[in-house]
Amino acid sequence: MAAASAAAKPAASTAASAAASAAAKPSFAPLPGILGPAAPGPYTATGAATVTPGQPLKVQTIGVSFQTNTITVKAGDKVELDFTNCATFAHNFTAPGLNTPVVDIPGAAPNVPVTFTAPTTPGRYMFWCSIAPAGSPSHAERGMTGEIIVQ
Repeated sequence: MAAASAAAKPAASTAASAAASAAAKPSFAPLPGILGPAAPGPYTATGAATVTPGQPLKVQTIGVSFQTNTITVKAGDKVELDFTNCATFAHNFTAPGLNTPVVDIPGAAPNVPVTFTAPTTPGRYMFWCSIAPAGSPSHAERGMTGEIIVQ
């Protein structure tokens, strides 16, 4: 009996490791119809707003989410976003489909500007936080994603 019990333990340990590994890297299906790169994590709408040219749109980061993460803009317009990080840890704004540089959003930072010109091609473009703490899923993999809808 002891041999059977000992043989079962490595299998259980391997199964637990596999389960922990699966939990560390969430799986998701990228949104269809995205122009440019898809976010490396799931997207769930947390609030929507339309950018008015010349007026910065305020966006908060709370925990590992963007509050107001569905943003509508007009093609070719200058877009101004104003991020306030309500967390004590850092985030960033990553949007390769919009040809913007990565913008760091330090912990507990108010009024971090992100400015870009909206693409002239209408469609849906993704943005996300690419911060990846050691040994944990990235913020994007945990759902810190958003979409810019260009009309």
